[in-house]
Amino acid sequence: MFLTIAATSSLIAAIGGSNVLAITGIILPSEIMSLWGPWWVGDLVGVVVIAPITVAILSKYYPKESHWLVENFKSVYEQSSLLNYLYKQTIAIVVLALISVLVSIYPASSVVFCVFFLGIVQMWIVFTESAGRAFLSLGILSTTTAILVSWLQLGNHAMVYQFTISLLAANTYFGLWVPHILLDNRNLRILAERDVLTGAQTRQYFIKNVKNEISRCRRINQPLSLALFDIDGFKQINDTFGHTVGDKVLTTVSQHVSKEIRPADLIGRFGGDEFMLLLPSDDLQHAIQAAERIRDSIECLSIPSLERNITCSFGVVEITSDDTFVSAFERADNFLLDAKKCGKNQVKPILQ
Repeated sequence: MFLTIAATSSLIAAIGGSNVLAITGIILPSEIMSLWGPWWVGDLVGVVVIAPITVAILSKYYPKESHWLVENFKSVYEQSSLLNYLYKQTIAIVVLALISVLVSIYPASSVVFCVFFLGIVQMWIVFTESAGRAFLSLGILSTTTAILVSWLQLGNHAMVYQFTISLLAANTYFGLWVPHILLDNRNLRILAERDVLTGAQTRQYFIKNVKNEISRCRRINQPLSLALFDIDGFKQINDTFGHTVGDKVLTTVSQHVSKEIRPADLIGRFGGDEFMLLLPSDDLQHAIQAAERIRDSIECLSIPSLERNITCSFGVVEITSDDTFVSAFERADNFLLDAKKCGKNQVKPILQ
């Protein structure tokens, strides 16, 4: 959005300014077409280079108003030492100076287009330094370019240099934004896949994985079981010891079960204190044995602020060839209800 506004506003200024000069008689009307282009590019370079540096300076005095800048350009990479940054900046200046000297020696050649290689050094700075240093580098290179063009009398190639700085600025912005977009996408994916409190898979993500596993296991003729479990008396824990302790219980149980199951097994949080386990390659007998082992281990858990043992009830089913996730879940849920009715802290069905 900023680059669009910068390009539009500088274009309006260039066209408007050229026409005003023609109207006032400073230039001939026929000169408008040859003037507005360089004017536009020059103003565009000024806006995209100076604006972020100006905003960064003003943000020191108006931190509240500059919150958007911090959010969009906060450093993704660990900032290197000042000496390291100066080393990179010096290389960029030397590259720019060498190319400019060659352009002055061979003015009729295409050497001037080598200035675009400056983008490699600038992006090196962008991807290894903070946003502030990246913008500072852009400002230094722009100033150095203006000095070299004037000193070496490279006015005939000014447009190439202006376009180069414009491209450097655009690449700098995108180079700073892309890592943030990727980071935000990764964080959103984590939120979609992992329950924030317990670290277990979210309900939707777990169900998606179950459906995939059902298809896979049927294809290779492998057994697959589903287990539901919840924490006995969890509402009483919340009412008696508070929600902070309740959250601690949920987290402790989820993390403990995650360590008890195999790498291929999955744990998801259905909601509240109810969890789901997917046990690939386990038939009903082995799934019940696994649930019993997990139930026994949960009883041994201890939370200092909780003056009672933690127990869980389980409902276990083997997913048949006719089952969908919903039908398997309903059967497991019915077994879980049976476990609750029969005194809690047990696995249903019972092995014969």
